[in-house]
Amino acid sequence: MLFVPAAVSPFKRPGGAVAVGHRVVMLTLALRDAANAVAWTDEVDRAGPGEASYTIDTVRRAAAVAPAGTGLRLLVGADQALRLHEWREARALIALAPPLIMMRGDVRTGAALGAALRAASFWTGAEIEGLVSSLVDVGDDLPQSSSEIRGAIAGGGVGAVPTGWLHPAVAAYIESQGLYRA
Repeated sequence: MLFVPAAVSPFKRPGGAVAVGHRVVMLTLALRDAANAVAWTDEVDRAGPGEASYTIDTVRRAAAVAPAGTGLRLLVGADQALRLHEWREARALIALAPPLIMMRGDVRTGAALGAALRAASFWTGAEIEGLVSSLVDVGDDLPQSSSEIRGAIAGGGVGAVPTGWLHPAVAAYIESQGLYRA
């Protein structure tokens, strides 16, 4: 499984992100004990300073460098799946790397996902069916968002983050670098 740090998300405010080098280190630390998981930095390696990065470009690059016959899937939380229609070339993206959508928040059933996707008035019925069929329960509900984690750190340091929300090596790195402080 490839974990891809975004260079610059087009959905984030400029200037609010921690430097990409720190994010790559944190991702590498978080994955160090995970079997069959690796950080793939192709997107950040290709990005120009301050230039927005788009998942479709990264997926196309992955398809180009992957061994022939490799199937690609895009693993996203349900909260992000509800915004897929806002992503660059959304239909091309789901065709090239059909998503696996992890249950999250209020999206715990296919019916809830389908209703939310229909409300976007973007997807066809067949596309909604395909997306709904990709809903998976990974067995470890992660209610926290990265925004909540950063907010907790800004408000009270790494110790303010609830137990289990951060890999201990990542927490130690954040603390040692003074990241996300108010």
